[in-house]
Amino acid sequence: MSTFTKARTRRQQRHTDSLSKSHMEDKRAAESRRNVEWIAIPAPQYPGKKRDFQQLGLTGHAYKHCNGKWIRCEKPEEYADYIQIQSKKRDTYLDHTTRKGIPVTMKRRVKAPIEILVVPFAPYLTEYVHDELMAGRDPRPYLVQIRNLWLKGALKLFLAKRDIVGYSLHADTNWLHFDLALCRQDLGGHRIGKSGLMLAGPWNVGVDRQIRCGAKIASDKKVLFGGNVRRFRARYGAEAKPTDVILARMLDSAADEVLGPRIQRHKLAYANSVPQLEAMHRAAQLDRINSAKSILERNIPQVNAVSEQPSMTL
Repeated sequence: MSTFTKARTRRQQRHTDSLSKSHMEDKRAAESRRNVEWIAIPAPQYPGKKRDFQQLGLTGHAYKHCNGKWIRCEKPEEYADYIQIQSKKRDTYLDHTTRKGIPVTMKRRVKAPIEILVVPFAPYLTEYVHDELMAGRDPRPYLVQIRNLWLKGALKLFLAKRDIVGYSLHADTNWLHFDLALCRQDLGGHRIGKSGLMLAGPWNVGVDRQIRCGAKIASDKKVLFGGNVRRFRARYGAEAKPTDVILARMLDSAADEVLGPRIQRHKLAYANSVPQLEAMHRAAQLDRINSAKSILERNIPQVNAVSEQPSMTL
């Protein structure tokens, strides 16, 4: 328990009242934390091959979306500066209300105007790009076509739902992916669409891809995925589809359309590798458990070795 706190936040200010709801919630949270011991262990989350696309000549890039046109960012930090500027320009919206029975328009501030939606390449598309680069062939002309088809679909998907502020391709990771920058406020201060994007999450996107490419997935994963699908439909409606799943499927369809038979070998290889990947993940989980067990055994206090300590007073 801290003996001195600068009460900067509303939560900290209300905590001092022992009868307040905030204090009771903080107390429950603190008691819950005291019952949990966290152990730091080395734990690689994604076992598998490592790739370095940048060394092979594929670098990331970014485009601004301004007045319906895509403008490539050429300078370092240009896209980051642009996103920050857009965040400041779009951090308020006009709200219509009444005061004393008189209609008024007021500005309301938004804490996080920019939303970033990560759309990963399918594993077999990432593998295809890597193989092409390793063979000395340039996959970028095909990637441009895939990107253009995908962006066309994304613009249609988010029509009347979000402004697409820009996008960036990340090639400095093990998995190629797009970062799509969205905003619910336009430059005129009007709100677009509804709050929330109806997302299923990256795990569900990955499993959906495995099923669609014909992979045989583990029974427990199939049960968990089915439960997630049912809960999503119960929340949003039987006809609703997750936005992140739609974007991933659109990217996969664009790759199929552009690459055709060239991608089929990689898709089949990925489908066949899924059981092995699942086994690798289970082995990694077991390694984490064994590592934590080893650390615990080394740090268990030896009761018999505790010596009597002299009393101390202030």
